[in-house]
Amino acid sequence: MEWMAKDPLQKQIWVTSGVIGASIIAASVGFYFLSNAINAQAQKILTDKAIGAEQAAAVGVLAKLKSDATLATQYANAMNTLVPIHDNLIGVPQWLNTVAASHGVTISFSFQGGNAPASGAKPGTDPFTLTVDGTSDGIAAFMGDIESQAPEFLLNVTSFDLTNNGSPYHLSVQGVFFSRASS
Repeated sequence: MEWMAKDPLQKQIWVTSGVIGASIIAASVGFYFLSNAINAQAQKILTDKAIGAEQAAAVGVLAKLKSDATLATQYANAMNTLVPIHDNLIGVPQWLNTVAASHGVTISFSFQGGNAPASGAKPGTDPFTLTVDGTSDGIAAFMGDIESQAPEFLLNVTSFDLTNNGSPYHLSVQGVFFSRASS
């Protein structure tokens, strides 16, 4: 250190170099922290922008659902007309006899009991068994009419067994009729 005291210019150079070096180090540390803060703010802005876009999409969906509510009510009312109230199932045997007569087949029909009543939007179910005797064409036409052309009843065939007893065919059917609670 003695040499520094002898030459004031060298002393000045070392002090200046130290100040410049310390300034560079301080600026680097400051730049590092500033860039991290800027990156954190950029991430927060991107996250907030994504949240804003999701919220805008949710508001759009909500507006669409709100505008479709009246249409959904109309559809629900139309669907209710497809499913009769439970008390109207009393007309099923007469309807089946009429359809059977139009296709030249004979039937035997009975509800099985153990019905499940309608609850809320879920329809009630009434299990049934049906036997049909006649020609294969008559039975096919009869089944086509009761499954797809029922004007006031909705049914589902869950199982069937068709046997050929010579001239008349014999069809055994199990299924359910659907109903809704009375309004």
